[in-house]
Amino acid sequence: HMAMGAWLRLVASDFIGTRRAIEAAVRADPGDARAVANLALLLDESLGRAADALPHFERARALDPRSVIIWRSYARALASVGRVDEARAAADRARALAPANDAAAAVRLEIELAVGDTAAARALLPTMLRELPPGRAAFALATVGGWLLPDEAATRLLAVGADAFDGDRGQWALQRAMLLVQRGDSASARPVADTALRLLADEAARPTASSTVLRDVATAEAIAGRRAAARATVLRAAARLQDESGAARGSAWASELYPIACAAALAGATDSAAAWLTAIRTVPSVQTTARMRVDPCVTGAVR
Repeated sequence: HMAMGAWLRLVASDFIGTRRAIEAAVRADPGDARAVANLALLLDESLGRAADALPHFERARALDPRSVIIWRSYARALASVGRVDEARAAADRARALAPANDAAAAVRLEIELAVGDTAAARALLPTMLRELPPGRAAFALATVGGWLLPDEAATRLLAVGADAFDGDRGQWALQRAMLLVQRGDSASARPVADTALRLLADEAARPTASSTVLRDVATAEAIAGRRAAARATVLRAAARLQDESGAARGSAWASELYPIACAAALAGATDSAAAWLTAIRTVPSVQTTARMRVDPCVTGAVR
């Protein structure tokens, strides 16, 4: 049942069929935490039914109480339906299980941003940055709210070398450029973004380039001052995301479209950014209106 569900979701983009297959797997083995969790994730991330996902997350949590993935996904679903205090507690549980897990830390930060509480988000950062390993994990946190970082923490991150990115110099340069522009240092960000573009060019030129790659290139182009190119690339990124997502309109889609909207805003494509932000708000997720109003990347495009 699980194999059929995976094929229906990944190959056929048949999310209703996927749900039936996973539900059959749960009926066959109600104690299978993986199957129960996958049902919850499908409802939340692909079908946009966060409220319906919660009982399944709770069942999965009871079956596998030490799963960081279950706890952090449960936290995001809770936040998506406005149960913020419970979301904080679930995210704190995920972080207690794995303090060095960057995804768990990012979810905890996203919960505060989802309610527009930048003071609470800032208060979390010092502890998180102490607990996370330097480099890629800490940059993942900075990507959620690099504009919130204290100057000393931002300086430390900018000093991290490419080795922390497993030698992926394109991502290393892009993350540095993004952090610099979030800190208001556009002049320093431009040459770093140019470096990122040179390193990402081959991957972006492939006909099969993913929406993530195209989004990254559009972001680098915008930061480097190549705004016309960035506007064209960001449209390609959005079209590719449509191809990749099919009919899925859940929290995962919202999370993928949000940075595309940010890239569009950076490129001056305000109308496109505004349209995508409006679409995102139709889906329960942590990409809320409150977050958009405090995030300097997109706040100018909120309608």
